[in-house]
Parts: sequence; C-alpha cells; structure tokens
Amino acid sequence: MSGPDACGVQYSHNDVGEASKILNAALAKDTDLAGVFATNLNSATGAGSALQQAGKLGQVKMVGFDAGPAQVKQLQDGVVQALIAQLPGEIGAKGVEQAVAAVKGRQVTASIPTDASIVTKDNLAQPDIQKVLYKAGC
Repeated sequence: MSGPDACGVQYSHNDVGEASKILNAALAKDTDLAGVFATNLNSATGAGSALQQAGKLGQVKMVGFDAGPAQVKQLQDGVVQALIAQLPGEIGAKGVEQAVAAVKGRQVTASIPTDASIVTKDNLAQPDIQKVLYKAGC
C-alpha cells in the first residue's frame, strides 16, 4: 500500500458483489495492496472472491470480522488469515440483563463493551476458540 490510507475506507453496504467490485478496483489501483479488513460475512465473501479471482490469496492478507461457518471455511481455505469472533452469547446475556433491569426500573448501562477473540488456523482447534465460533444450528 502506498500509505496508511491509500485506499481508504470502502463500504460494501453488506453486499457480496459490491465488496468484490470494491476490492477488484483497489487491487487495480494499488498493485502492492498489503491487506484488507472485511467487517462482516458478506464483505469477507466478496473480498475473498476478488482475491481468488486476482490470484492474490495469501499475497494480500485479509482479516474477517465474524466467525460463522462460511468465514471458518475461508480461514481453513487460506482466503483469510484471521477472524475476529464476537461473543454473541455474552452480548445476548448482557442485553437480557439490561432489559430486565429496565423493566424493573433499575439503572441501565447505555454502552457496554464486549470482548472478541482472534481466530487463526493455528488456534482453530483449541476448545476455547471452538466455543466462540458461530454455529449454524444446535
């Protein structure tokens, strides 16, 4: 990349085709592009498709946000080098706690930060990482 903001922030509007189009344009504009951060499933799917089509898998590093089955497959296939897994169970529990507090007239917290886990091929099989992967079903 030519500089820290050579391509800047691009918005795919949660559209796979738009994410692919954006990354294809970025790759054409900056042949030395070093990395991509895809902020959700559809962005990662589209960006990954663009990297595959351009023959840039592994050359342009990609980190995806979320850890559903499709993203885990991208990690296993080398399309992304890491995933940032939110902790939906923790997020849901904190949301329910706040809802109960609101219903009971207790004080609620306006903003609650939550943790995330970094998932890589190297730690994918670890039990503590397996817990944070999103499941398609129970």
